[in-house]
Parts: sequence; structure tokens; C-alpha cells
Amino acid sequence: AELGEDWTASLRARDVASGANEVDSLALRGTGQISGGGTQRAATGDLDLEASGLAPADPAFARAIGGLLTGTLQFAWSDGAPLRLSSLDLTAGPTTITGARDLDVADADAALDGALGLRASELSRFADLAGLPDLSGALNADLDASGALLGGAIAIDLDGEGRDLAVGIAEADALIGGRADLKITAARDSDGVKLDILSLATEAVSLQANGLLASSGSSLDLT
Repeated sequence: AELGEDWTASLRARDVASGANEVDSLALRGTGQISGGGTQRAATGDLDLEASGLAPADPAFARAIGGLLTGTLQFAWSDGAPLRLSSLDLTAGPTTITGARDLDVADADAALDGALGLRASELSRFADLAGLPDLSGALNADLDASGALLGGAIAIDLDGEGRDLAVGIAEADALIGGRADLKITAARDSDGVKLDILSLATEAVSLQANGLLASSGSSLDLT
């Protein structure tokens, strides 16, 4: 990096670890500005990144993102404030994550709070996160998210459109295939996925549900 108000950097690192989260190889290239000094430091920048050999501590999250993450983003940081990300454009396998609004990230578990766009052509990768082992299909969605991304506990409010959704139950799959308008308000922690609102509408059915999805046993109320 070059010192002064303007900065440029090119970084390559191997065997990066943060707690139980590991990355085999990380490459960052960026430009930006640094200001202030002492306890009033601040920095902004534009970054290109590539992380390979991703191994998050949470197996469900590891399956969702796969082993390679590439993309671009802008960031802003200052002393005493969370890292703020914007203009996200990240790709992990068949999944694209974008962020038109600010996303605040803090601490080693990547505690986040913000809005994201999700374009997932293989929902099966999110089956463990959702607590639905046979989940498949595709989803385009906008969501507000908060929680510890790498720590596993996260809450979402999602509005989206699904295509060819399936959950591995023949009777249900016949109703939710094709185009599906979807709204979900849910929280995931070590106990499972708590659904406060699940609203799904297709040509064949209009469904409302809430309850708990967990490996130890699930309970849903359907209307």
C-alpha cells in the first residue's frame, strides 16, 4: 500500500483464519482514501476480491457458498463504527449477492445488518441453512438480514420469486412448482429455523405457514 490520503493495495494471503473460519487463498486489490489520525481514523475504498478454499465453521453456510467467492464492493470504515459495505456484487458458484444499500459488518463472526439482493439458481445449496434437506429450485429475492453470518444465527425478511421450487414431498411439490411468489420472515439459530411468516402463492395454491424447522423435529401450522 502507498501511504498518504490516497491508497492502492494488492494483497495475496494463504491459510487465513478468523476463529474457526478458514480460507486457503485470499486475493484483494483496491484503491481508496485514508483520513485522520489517532482515534479518529477513517478509510474508504473500492475492492476486487477472490477467496478460494473457503471453509466457514458453520457447515450449512459452507455448503451454501461453496469454496470460491469472487466479486467487487465499496467499503467505509472509521474508529468506533462497524465496517460499512455498499455496491456489493459477489458470486459464489451459481449464487449472486448484490447490495444496493449499505450493509454494516462487525466482529469475527461477520455480524451484519443491511439489505441484499439474492439470485440463486441452485437452492439445493441452501437446504441445510433452510432446514429443508430436499429443497431445490431457483430464487430471485430481496432481503433484509441481521445477525452473525459466520456464527450461524441470522434473521431475514425476504420477498422474492421462486421457480420450480421443491421440498421433496410429492404432494407439496406438485403445488409449488412453476412460478411462486414468496415472502419469508424467519430466524435461524442452533435450535433450527423459526418461521414467523411463510407466504407462498402459485397458480395452484396460496399458502400461509409458521413454525419451527429443526433436525430434531419440525412443527408447522399451515393455513
